[in-house]
Amino acid sequence: AVVELPGHPVLGEAAAIASQTPGKAQAMAEKLHIPKIYDDYKELCQSPDIDIVYIPIYNKGHYGAAKLALSHRKHVLLEKPFTLKASEAEDLFSLAQKNNVFLMEAQKSVFLPLTQKVKKALQENTIGEIKWLQSVTTYPSVDHIKWVYSLEAGGGVLHGAGSYPLQYMQYLLDIPIQNYQGMAVAEPGKTDNMCTLSLQFDQGIL
Repeated sequence: AVVELPGHPVLGEAAAIASQTPGKAQAMAEKLHIPKIYDDYKELCQSPDIDIVYIPIYNKGHYGAAKLALSHRKHVLLEKPFTLKASEAEDLFSLAQKNNVFLMEAQKSVFLPLTQKVKKALQENTIGEIKWLQSVTTYPSVDHIKWVYSLEAGGGVLHGAGSYPLQYMQYLLDIPIQNYQGMAVAEPGKTDNMCTLSLQFDQGIL
């Protein structure tokens, strides 16, 4: 639900939670003090009390859950990775535009106040010409996510924490990627557990 207070920014209020795993929604609702529980995503999306749906489910489920919410004219905040295919992303944006609703990936790092200061410094050439950027990202406790190495579920490094530096650099520079190459390490039948990625942006930035 969306709450508007005079003289204040629009605030969001968690009105309901849904899960297809028995008992999971109940446990989270109690922990987060959420008043309404649904055992079905469709029932939640049909509720007139819901304005915005945040989707943090497993990667392969993103497209279907987002499409369901958008079809019921709900605004959607969709966790990373947005979708597993470009065609799915295009379909979702087309549906959002058709139903006149908001759709965005939940990439929190681009909204940090420090990020805005860094981007402004780059735009104003405060720190000089940028030629090279480097990011090293690790997730040492990832094994608690059961599907993280599952090809079927859409796991993998760049579908998880690896998406942060990739998207962060694109946001800061605001210029297209011209070329890329990389290497990944994976066990047979599983997704990668480590990768390196080299990007070449327009204007010669690496």
